[in-house]
Amino acid sequence: QKDKGLSDYLYVPNPVGVSSSTSYFGKSSRVKTVLGGSVNAQFTVGAWNTVEQRIKLNTPGVGDGIEEIWLNGVLGLRRTGVTFRSSTRAALKINQVYVSYFYGGGSADAPESDQYVYFDDFVISSAYIGPRTD
Repeated sequence: QKDKGLSDYLYVPNPVGVSSSTSYFGKSSRVKTVLGGSVNAQFTVGAWNTVEQRIKLNTPGVGDGIEEIWLNGVLGLRRTGVTFRSSTRAALKINQVYVSYFYGGGSADAPESDQYVYFDDFVISSAYIGPRTD
């Protein structure tokens, strides 16, 4: 985004506040500088940034899942009460990671010049790691 911010777009079968178990819905949120704050977190241009995401799957059929995102070690987004899997998909597990870089398209956030992004050092863990220190 033009403000160098980080957004999250989560597809879930039954997001908080929506009563349907057959359709998928998208939920977009901005990552903030502090959890619950109003200022959007920003990437540091020209430097490596660390983005971390935690997903805790819900109990099948119960809206108790969690999603959290950190930017450079600062927790800026937490969603609770998320239904990632329904009671009819109780065996569903996380089996892949998908990363996408999207910048504006035809919206007001569309870039005015060529933009580049590099990805490196992907890690999957069952515990919080934190940003690189070297």
